Amino acid sequence: MDNETTTNQDLDKQLENLLNEVQHHGKGQEPKEAPIRRERVQKLDVLNLPPRKEVHSKTKLRTRIKFGTATVRLFVVLIILIALIIGVYTYWGNDLSGIMNQFF
Repeated sequence: MDNETTTNQDLDKQLENLLNEVQHHGKGQEPKEAPIRRERVQKLDVLNLPPRKEVHSKTKLRTRIKFGTATVRLFVVLIILIALIIGVYTYWGNDLSGIMNQFF
């Protein structure tokens, strides 16, 4: 029984708030949230819109390249390998080229 009374009271408060908003709006006074709503809503003349075909036929100037997770992994592994090769070469330098000359 107590739950029903709180629900009724909540509904009463909501109805009262709605009624107050309607009454204040009719007198020229606007509720607090009205300026925020006005900024978000754009005035749009529905009768003067271009045809749908014309709007959607415009070509996009920018093409996007999408990389999957496998491609990203491949690039990461390649970058790590290149960094390791550069690091090994700079660390051992001439010693590494001498060793390579012995094998080839």
